[in-house]
Amino acid sequence: MTEATEVAAHLTRLFDKQLAGVAAERAAAPDAARVGHSDGIERIPVRVSILVGDQAHVITPGGTEYIPVAILTEATGIPAARLPGRTITALVSGGELTGFAPE
Repeated sequence: MTEATEVAAHLTRLFDKQLAGVAAERAAAPDAARVGHSDGIERIPVRVSILVGDQAHVITPGGTEYIPVAILTEATGIPAARLPGRTITALVSGGELTGFAPE
C-alpha cells in the first residue's frame, strides 16, 4: 500500500466515524429523508464527504457508497473540487439508483 493510499484510507475512516451519526439518523428515519414524486422516482439527499482518487465517498441513508466522481460531476454540473461537503440528490426508482441531481 502506498503512502497516499494509506493517507486516503485513514481520512476515509475519520470521515466515516465523524459522519456515522448522520447516516444512522437517516437510516433510522429513511422516510423522512425520501421525497417521492408522481414519476415514481424517489429523491434522496446524500452527502459527498471526500474524494479518494476518482471515487467520491457518499453518505446515504443506508450507509456509505463509493461513486465515480465523473458520474457525479456530469449529473450535477458541480465541479469535482466543489463536491466534498456538498449535499446532492440521489434519484432512486424501484429500489435502484438511477442517477444524481444537484440539491
